[in-house]
Formats: sequence, structure tokens, C-alpha cells
Amino acid sequence: MIQRNYKKIIIALICLVLFLIPQLFWGKLYQVGGDDTRLYYLFPLEFLKNFTFNIISDNTFGIGGGYGPVSFFAPMTFIFFIFKTLLPFVNIQFFFYGLNLVGGFLAFYFFLGLWIKDDNKAVYCFRIACSLLYVFSPYLIKTLYHNQLLAQYLISIVPAVLYFFIKALQEKRWIFILFSALIYSLFSSTILTLPWFYGFLFSQIPLFIYLGIIYKKRFFIYSSLLVLSIILLNFYWIIHYILGTFLTFHNTNLYSYSASKGFISNNDSTINSLSHMNSPVNQLLGYITAGWNEQLPNIFYYVSSIVIMAIILLAGVKKSKAEKYLQKEYLIFLIGLLWAFFLFTPNMGDWSVSLFLFFNHHIPLFSVVRNMYDKFALAMAFTYATTLFISLVILKKYFIKRKLLMIVCAYFFILIIINAHNFIFPQFTDQTFSTRISGTFNKDYQNLASYIAHLDTNGSHVLWLPLNQANYVAIEDAYNKNHYYFGPSPLRILANVSDFTGFMGITDTYEPELGWKIYALLQNKKYQQIGKILQRLNVKYIIINYQKLPSQGDNFLYKTNMLYVQNNIFKKTILGKKIKDFGNRYSLYNIASQYESNKIYVTDTYAKIPIGSTASFYKLHSYEYIIKLTHISNNIKLVFLDAYDAGWQLHILGSQKILPFQHDFVQNYANGWVINTNYITENYPSTMYQKNKDGSINVTLELFFFPQIIAWIAYGLSGGFALIIILLIAWNSKKNKI
Repeated sequence: MIQRNYKKIIIALICLVLFLIPQLFWGKLYQVGGDDTRLYYLFPLEFLKNFTFNIISDNTFGIGGGYGPVSFFAPMTFIFFIFKTLLPFVNIQFFFYGLNLVGGFLAFYFFLGLWIKDDNKAVYCFRIACSLLYVFSPYLIKTLYHNQLLAQYLISIVPAVLYFFIKALQEKRWIFILFSALIYSLFSSTILTLPWFYGFLFSQIPLFIYLGIIYKKRFFIYSSLLVLSIILLNFYWIIHYILGTFLTFHNTNLYSYSASKGFISNNDSTINSLSHMNSPVNQLLGYITAGWNEQLPNIFYYVSSIVIMAIILLAGVKKSKAEKYLQKEYLIFLIGLLWAFFLFTPNMGDWSVSLFLFFNHHIPLFSVVRNMYDKFALAMAFTYATTLFISLVILKKYFIKRKLLMIVCAYFFILIIINAHNFIFPQFTDQTFSTRISGTFNKDYQNLASYIAHLDTNGSHVLWLPLNQANYVAIEDAYNKNHYYFGPSPLRILANVSDFTGFMGITDTYEPELGWKIYALLQNKKYQQIGKILQRLNVKYIIINYQKLPSQGDNFLYKTNMLYVQNNIFKKTILGKKIKDFGNRYSLYNIASQYESNKIYVTDTYAKIPIGSTASFYKLHSYEYIIKLTHISNNIKLVFLDAYDAGWQLHILGSQKILPFQHDFVQNYANGWVINTNYITENYPSTMYQKNKDGSINVTLELFFFPQIIAWIAYGLSGGFALIIILLIAWNSKKNKI
């Protein structure tokens, strides 16, 4: 009992150290920005209120958006909100980074315990060493940790899910299947982590075949239960991709995009290029190159990696003297390592690249793992550490004397520190240009966002000038000079409005490269044509950004003559009345009156956008608008400047009956309806409209995106199933005293 408690104390101390690493050595500033903003650590409540549950229009940062859910952000964002509320003075980002290190270590430690039941000191030490090697693997440090997207939480989620899945198989306990599904769904933004999770699953095919042979029918039943549980728990966002695939919505969804011939073919050049980034020699030495200009590590690193590979190979030579179960486990994990080795580095001759290209063209969704050094990094870290553990157990149990145990453990401890030194003790270049911030934007931006939040934008867009190529904004920190938030515009979550920030984000259905067309028009000084495009896109307000950036930021945002072509003549052409200045950083303008447009208007012809208000409307939600039409006659056209989708339906307010008017695709991207007033007067009671003396009518319409109803049902289904799982786990735990 004393020995067991001693082991638990050591594990607890290791977990404490891992948890404290980000808190003690990574400073106090938040590391936000990047493609998904990472602002869910700073503004989780605003993230939930203004962004997460939008399935149409208001579901993007700094670009135009159509039908597509972002509700997969909800579980993790809600967890961040709870902890930020309970711990307001704690850096929640580093708090969860520390928890991720702890979770990865513990989950992997327990996973290894499923394979080797022996609990002697040697095995105990090897479990600790290999678990630390997994957590601090260079494959993870240079990819998932470096990118800091939500996918990094797979480092703890994947071994936890696999642990409970295998434990369920071993003990015939289906409750563990439900628990693993709950872990995966609550602590992963699922769709955003799919490429890495898909890569991991594909790399574990040898393990799954082995489990299928061992457990046969049980494996099939439990696997089906796990998949079904994950689908039901995530049905609240999965349903929208199903609708977007099989119904008639004008929408490019994840599956149709990644499975399209164009996307798959475009991947070929990426695969051909990146397959040569890491050579088999790098792989053998446990080294990952994540960029073409990276410097090679020192000699000690190579020597250490050679020793690890030698241990694995020596265990293979001597495994015939080991017990049968150890032989099988070594073989299955070695095969898994070699398979992951190939997927990570298909650089073993023309045949290997050709095979990877074959997978790209013929295996569903394999196209999402085209940058293989990143998407299979988790698989490499996992299989490398697992195979090493089994190898060490074989050698210790039969060939290594106990006296060497401390030497081996000390060696691996030194190796871990060397591998992870720059990760544990990062060096920040905060003196010139930094993307680490205090968590508070400068006062000018705060005032700008607050002011726009109270404007009656009614669904119209805001345009940033100068436009940049990266679709990013740079916002200086409130307290630290030259520290910037550098990422997609946060106006969506802070001001509840949609904006355009870069050429890349300005698109329509017929012209996905519309932003670059604008750039070409700028070069040719055709400013009025640009104004007409902005009118069609329903840009109503323009922010002039005077923020000066250090060269590192400017070089990323702007290239060639992007700033030069957006000159004062162009601004004078499209700018209207100045609304307000915000310090010396920002000015807010109306767009020039000749380029004004309304989100919703009536017109005689779709080709014409009338100036001024031609329809009274109010935006209730991203999915619902109330429209008051007065003095309209037959065949008047109603236009809604939002991404075309058959999910938009017109009703007379107070009636659930859909108006069967012709729904047209207008302005290259938007929605139009031909209003038949005769149909209204003939099919609705006079209390639902007002007839004027000249024969025209006044009527109030509701424009509603009907998949929102399905979204509410899906929320209830997933939430109800999650509650059932939690109750089942609680009941089962109490019953079995787990």
C-alpha cells in the first residue's frame, strides 16, 4: 500500500509540474490570433452570443458567409466561459494548455497500462518516461503545439478515447464507450480537429484490425455504438452538412468541397512538394522538419534518437524469448509505427508518392491530410512512444539488469528536457513586434467596436481600408507597445456585425476571386466599378485604419503595391460622410451616397439597385428579418443581399404558409423574389394585408431561414442525448462503485 501511494504521489507531482509549465514560463500575455482568432479564451461569452450559434450569414470573420454551422465551437467555448467566470484573474489560455499537458500525460500513461499489467518499478518508470516522451514529442511541438488551434487538445483526447474504448472491450463495459464519446465531443471542436483525428484513425488501421481479430463481434458492436454516440452528440452541427449535401441549397459544404475533383487534383502538387520535406533519415532520427529553411538539430539529438531506434530494433531481435502477448503487442505496434512512418514521410521513392496520391484520389476525405507532416504528427508521436514502451518492457523483463534502470530513466529524462527545452522555456521577441497581448485591445479599437455595436447596421457590411491580402486585422494592445492581435477581424463577436478586411475574403458565387478583381480594378484606377461592387455586396460603412505596423506585420499583410493603389483618390471616390474619429487610429465613414444599398429592397428590375430606402425592414436575428412593404403592385421584385440559399423562405407575418413566389439568384450571389400581390389578396384574409385605393397593397413579411428550425431540434437532440449519457454514467458509477 505504501509503495502504491508513493507511485501516486510521483504521478501527482509530475502532473503538477506539467500544469505549471505554461503558468511559470510562458509569461502572462495571451497568444491569440491565427486562423480561428483564439479569442474564445478572452471573450467566450461574446463568442457564444454573437457567433457560435449562427448557421447563416453571420458565421465568418472578416469575409462573407453563407449556410454553414460554427456551433462546433460551443462545447469548448462554454467550458472556457465557465472557467473564466470562476477564475477571472487567471490566464485561461495557459490554464487549459497546462491541463492539456496533464491530460496527455495521464491518458497516455493509463493507455500503456492496458497493454502491460505488470506494475513493478521498471515498468512504472518506463510508463512515465514514454508518456513524457509522447507529451513532449518533437512531432507535436512543431505542429499542434506550435499552431495552437483547438486541435492541440487531441493530444489528451485521443489517448483518453482510445483508453476507454479498449478498456470497454477488455471488461465488456459498454458504459466506457459512452464515456469516450462524451470526452471526444465535449473537449474537441470536432469539425476543426477532423483532419488530425482522421489522420490518426487512418494511421491506427493495424491496431483496429488487431482489436477486431481479438474481440470479433464485441469490437464491431462497440465500434458501432461509439460512432453512433459521437454522431448523436454532434448532431447539432453535423445535420447542416447533411442538409447542405442532399438538399438544394446553393452551398459549398465541407464534404462537397473536400471531395470535389478540383480540390483533390489541386492537392496533387501540394503532396508532391511536401512529401519531400522530411526524408526517411529525419524520420528514423525522430526529427521533423516543418519548414524548408529549418536548421538541423545538434549531434546529441541525433545520438539520442539513434539510441531509441536501437532499443526498438533490439527488442525485435529478442522478442522471440518474450511471452506470447508481448510478442503480439510488439509486432502490432511496430507495424503501426512503420505505417505511420510511411504516411508521415512518403519519400521512399516514386512508388511511395504514387501510393499517397492514389489514397488522395480514391479514399473519401483523405484529401484533408494532404500536408502529411502536420496531420500525421500526432500519429507519429503516439506510435513512436507506444512502440518504445513495449520494446523497453521486453528488454527489461528478459535482458536488462535492474542496475541499468536508473541509467536508462536518467537518459530519457535528459532526452525529454533537451527535446522540449525551447517549448518549455520559449524565447519571446517582444521588443520589436509581438502577437502576444494583455487581453485588452487599445482604447481606440474598444470605442470603435462599441460604437459600431450600437449602430443601426441592420445586417449591412463594414469594409476596412486599406484592404490586405491576408484577410487579417492588426489591433495594438492596450498596455504594451508593438504588441498586436493579429488575425481575423473580431468585429463579428465584439460588435455583432460582419465585415470585409482583405481581398481574399471578398467573394460571390460566380466570382470567387472577386477580391482580386477589385485589386486589378484598383491598379487600373477604375474606382467607380469598385464602388458598384461594394454596393452590390451591401457595404454601408467604411473604417479607415491608420494603425502603423512594424515591418514584420506590414510584410505579411501587404505585398507589392497594395497600399499604394489604395490611394487618396480612391478613398475620395468611395467615402461618404465621416461619422466619427476614434483617436488617431481609426475613422468611421458612410460609403458614398451613390454606392449606398440596403440589405433588403424592392425594385422593378434585378439589374438595378435603387438608392435610398425602398423597403422598411428589421433584422431580428441572422436567420430572421421582418419586412414591411407599402404600395406594392403585382410582379414587384424583392431583393435580399445575402448569400443565395433555398433555405430562405417568405411568409406573411402571422402565417406559417410559405409564399410560393419565384426565388431567383440575383446580383451574382444574392436572393430575389417576384412578389405576386394577386396571390396574396386571393389566398389570404384581408386582415393580413392592407389594400390601398390605387389597387396596391401594404403587407408585412417574415423572411426566415428554415434550417434554423432543424438547428433547434438538433440542439435538443444532442443536448438530450448528452444528458442521458451523463445520467447513465452517474448511475453506473454509483451501482458499480467506480
